[in-house]
Amino acid sequence: MPLYPINALRNLAMSHAPTELVFLLDVDFVPSAGLLRELGRDHRLLHQLRTSRTALVIPAFEVSPDHRLPRQQAALSSLLGGCSPPAASPFHCSHFPAGHMPTDFARWLTASERYTVDYALNYEPYIIANRRWLPPYDERFRGYGHNKISHLYAVAAAGATFEVMPRHFVCAHEHPKSTSWAATFGSAADPRHRMRVAAIWRRVQRDAPLPTTLTKAEPKSSPADSAVPAASDKTGLSTLNEQPAAERKRRAGPMGCAPIEKRRCPSVGSHRNAVECRG
Repeated sequence: MPLYPINALRNLAMSHAPTELVFLLDVDFVPSAGLLRELGRDHRLLHQLRTSRTALVIPAFEVSPDHRLPRQQAALSSLLGGCSPPAASPFHCSHFPAGHMPTDFARWLTASERYTVDYALNYEPYIIANRRWLPPYDERFRGYGHNKISHLYAVAAAGATFEVMPRHFVCAHEHPKSTSWAATFGSAADPRHRMRVAAIWRRVQRDAPLPTTLTKAEPKSSPADSAVPAASDKTGLSTLNEQPAAERKRRAGPMGCAPIEKRRCPSVGSHRNAVECRG
């Protein structure tokens, strides 16, 4: 099956963007209400984005399909902590924490000002930045696996500063694994694709070292399906953790939550395991 040329299409879209600033975002995510308006009013931030290598991180969340996507931080917070189990969580926190962990979601919930975070290997936030300095996506990555991680690595290697936007966010409904994922990690997947992705990823890191001020250390909680080379995998790529999503969420919860009791979730009208947020 031909591999979808995701990064080539991203580059094509970037080249046709009519604006200086671009928002690098997956198509199924919805921004919080008022994000564009607030950006337009913050002239200091706009000047910073236009004149420096700032990558403005917009925190990402996933929401149960039983609920509408929230557009305000208060509504999102109620889904994060008001239901049992939570009806929303930081994006992929239960099975790929390395992808968004550096955003520091617990800090974001109470932040009133932008704050800087350090890049770590496999970090792949959704960002707003000036396309004049943004590196192109690596078109060697096709199909599933490291197509976006490699780009954020290149952004960091280009000397970007990652700043997290307070109050605003993007969110999407949880959904089943894609056919592209199945082509890489499914039972009938061709292991040669995983080997190919792993080889290209190693070349990316070799050819564009990170600035010495940044860390390349992988979090110890790096996920099983992160497509990072693993010693136990002969293909050079780690494989999917097949633990059911519901069980992963029960154990992890958002931002370090643990089940403690039963109570009614008013937004869905059913009894579920409640959680105590320890973030």
